[in-house]
Amino acid sequence: MAYTITVTVPLAWDEAVQRTRSPLPCCFVVRRGKGAAGMAIHRPLIRAVGTLGDSPAVRDVANDADARLRAALHTLSGAPAGV
Repeated sequence: MAYTITVTVPLAWDEAVQRTRSPLPCCFVVRRGKGAAGMAIHRPLIRAVGTLGDSPAVRDVANDADARLRAALHTLSGAPAGV
């Protein structure tokens, strides 16, 4: 299982950080993308937290939070949320 999602955006570092802070006010990493074509934005998979215990309620909340953060991250990149 992968524990992060990464998208690359054609932005300068400071602009990528500014745009990321608004919809993703949690843990994320912004770094220069491969080939310096833009900035890579990484964020942890929140749904991975739901695998740490046996609580269906925790899994549901983690999956919901993960889906919302995934959609916000993909909005930044211009990619469809299911990618």
